[in-house]
Amino acid sequence: NMTVHHEVGLYLSELAAEHAADTTVRTLGELMASEHQAEIALMRQWWQSWFASEMPDLSNQEHHAMVGMSPPQLLEELEGTQGVHFEQLFLPVMIHHHEGAIVMCNEVLQQGHDPRNYLLAWSIRHTQLNQMEQMRRLLRERSSDGSAAVPYTW
Repeated sequence: NMTVHHEVGLYLSELAAEHAADTTVRTLGELMASEHQAEIALMRQWWQSWFASEMPDLSNQEHHAMVGMSPPQLLEELEGTQGVHFEQLFLPVMIHHHEGAIVMCNEVLQQGHDPRNYLLAWSIRHTQLNQMEQMRRLLRERSSDGSAAVPYTW
């Protein structure tokens, strides 16, 4: 599930690297994209070595049931948006997406038995908590009331 979740995160990150006006947001998008690419490659490699097969696809129901997954219409809106307006949409969406990954990581940290999975979950959790704080700081700096409210819930 984390691989599929990361694929959406990779897509969102690449959009930020291309569509954001602010260099901080573009750079953060590039960084997140690099991390997601490396972690996806690692998870696929592990799957292949453990099961000697390609990772199976998730059903639409499984995909949409994952915490933090954006609805398709929101992804389409992000695709067609540029500059400051893109950033206003992207930051809350990516924070929510990261929150979903952290839920998944916490499950592995609480229930996992494989030390490799445990270390990867800990690394993803640590990195994404840091990135969420950076994105919340950007939201606070841009808001009229100094809040980092994340308006999207789905």
